Amino acid sequence: MTKPALLWTLGLSIGLGTALLAQQNPSRTEWRAHGGDSGAKRYAPVDQITKENVSRLTIAWRRPAVDGSLKQKAPDLSYSHDFRVTPLMVDGVLYSSNGIGLVEAFHPGTGKTIWVQQPYPDEKDGLRGASTRGLAYWSEGDARRILVVRGEYLIALD
Repeated sequence: MTKPALLWTLGLSIGLGTALLAQQNPSRTEWRAHGGDSGAKRYAPVDQITKENVSRLTIAWRRPAVDGSLKQKAPDLSYSHDFRVTPLMVDGVLYSSNGIGLVEAFHPGTGKTIWVQQPYPDEKDGLRGASTRGLAYWSEGDARRILVVRGEYLIALD
């Protein structure tokens, strides 16, 4: 076998081994990336829902496209009905872009708001904007950020 072919085969073997290991041990409670993980597998092992109990599932809670605190600040606030965000679940908190592109954090069991991102004072659009399709999560050591694009800005929330 030639040296490049051997290196390619070795790299492929390591990559496949890592992917298989990740599939065997996925996080059961976190959804830290748009597709569930950095490989975008869109898979979560849900063993609480079975073919025996699926017909008895009910809606636990609902959230409006924009938190009520923002509607109180701007009663005439309008937003697009094209709302298709994928929330992230990080350290027991759900994070989602809302109907105007601001991030909201809420409790996954109750849907209760924990906090709502406020627009920056110098943002020209203020409480206007459009929903975004997703968020990103980044961490290194103790530093953690939720990333979202709003208008022409990439915003990192600490």
